[in-house]
Amino acid sequence: MLRKRIRTAGFTLIELAVGLAVVSILLVMGMPTLMSVLDSARIRSAASGFNAGVQFARAQAISRNVAVDFVPVQLGGALTPGWTVSVRGGAVIESRPVQEGSAQTVQVGNNGSGVESITFNGLGAAVFRDSAGAAVTGVNPVVFSFSLPAVACAANGGQVRCLDVRVSTAGQNRLCDPVAVAGDTRAC
Repeated sequence: MLRKRIRTAGFTLIELAVGLAVVSILLVMGMPTLMSVLDSARIRSAASGFNAGVQFARAQAISRNVAVDFVPVQLGGALTPGWTVSVRGGAVIESRPVQEGSAQTVQVGNNGSGVESITFNGLGAAVFRDSAGAAVTGVNPVVFSFSLPAVACAANGGQVRCLDVRVSTAGQNRLCDPVAVAGDTRAC
């Protein structure tokens, strides 16, 4: 008597194990690239929010025709991506928390300039101020650098794109990439 062999659809256990092994190897190989993309996105989000805050402060100063302060939030004496915009010596207009745009802490540096806040006048020009509120001179533009702790930037041989927010005394601000080559629209 001949037996009919019935073929059932599906995968054998060996085929399933080989498929899982291949997928696992591909994921392990792609993780470093994925992490650097996510780290770059965190920095971009924080720097874009900070840049938007500077633009907002300048726009408020011009539209109200009064001096308006842009003050980055400080934690433990260090600048952060959070900020507050207020009428000089008066009411808060708007603020953003430190964690907005990035769950991981993004570091903000002012490149040793001593600038810790910016005051825009009614014409949109900027005055840079130190922690005591005194005007800081000899700095134009002021550069706020965004990076992640313990992660190397592309400028230092890493894979993460760190960004700068630059503000001139004329009130112009720009979000830029310090390692982009000349002619690139992202260049500083």
